[in-house]
Amino acid sequence: MQVSRGPRALSKTWALFGAGSALVAGAGVGAFPEMIARLLVPLVLVLLFREDPVKAVVAASIGVAALFFLTRDGLLACRTALPVGLSGLLLARGLLRGDRPGRLVPLAATPFLLALLAFHFLPGAREVRMEEAERAAAATVSFYRGIEKGAAGGELLEETVREAAELAVLLAPATEFLVLLAIVGAAYAIASAALRRSGTPARPIPGFREWRAPFAMVWVFAGGLAGLLAGRTPFREVGANLLLFGSWIYLLQGGAVLAWQFGKRNVPVLVRILFLAAAIFLVLPIFLLLTVCVGLFDTWFDFRRLERPPSEAEAP
Repeated sequence: MQVSRGPRALSKTWALFGAGSALVAGAGVGAFPEMIARLLVPLVLVLLFREDPVKAVVAASIGVAALFFLTRDGLLACRTALPVGLSGLLLARGLLRGDRPGRLVPLAATPFLLALLAFHFLPGAREVRMEEAERAAAATVSFYRGIEKGAAGGELLEETVREAAELAVLLAPATEFLVLLAIVGAAYAIASAALRRSGTPARPIPGFREWRAPFAMVWVFAGGLAGLLAGRTPFREVGANLLLFGSWIYLLQGGAVLAWQFGKRNVPVLVRILFLAAAIFLVLPIFLLLTVCVGLFDTWFDFRRLERPPSEAEAP
């Protein structure tokens, strides 16, 4: 007598294939799904890449194509789904090869950077951003005027708000890329932890106290400073964004040096909190500047004695 069989279970590879395609396509649905896709697509594609690299590439491609056919918007697919898929594939390839996270995370963030720059400098894009900044500034000024009716200094307030809005527009590329880089770093941490739990070796992200930026960041910082000092030239906007990006990176490195020194000297937690509170509330600008300088000069002087030469070949 022939025994009837139930429906065949979907294999793990094909389940990952479908999930990868759906998540890549979902990156263009809205802001929240895009954030979820940026975090989970690398995890799914890493697991799928381990099973079959070709299927990982095809799954990401189908996701981009699906978003295009559903929306008929090629710009949307190139701005959202395509960088999400490419970033996930780069992370998958690098993780399974054992690449250093200090190299792999910036590399995997490159598709987001290219898409960001391409759409930031599209014809007419700057005018649109300036109009949005103008509307935001007008709304802010109207709000404060409603609170402080008849208060003096209204013209000064309006000028300050408009300058702040223009500055935010000017520095938008660096600000957005810093956020994207942090998201890619979080995606790397999730994917590498999943690989280790499944028995596949993967490099973890170094602890904050041992973290150091690649030596190439020195040239980014120097280029940004040179562009900013060039005055009102086409290089001013690029220089301002490079300088902001480099300053944030060295602020983190300076914070890592400070945390390492606290740990080495066994400074009590309460003393650390009081120190940071005093620095933030009393001398914040000076504290930030000194921390950036410490992070920058740590590249050469190695204040933590990590015994790694300041070269990109030995970057974490």
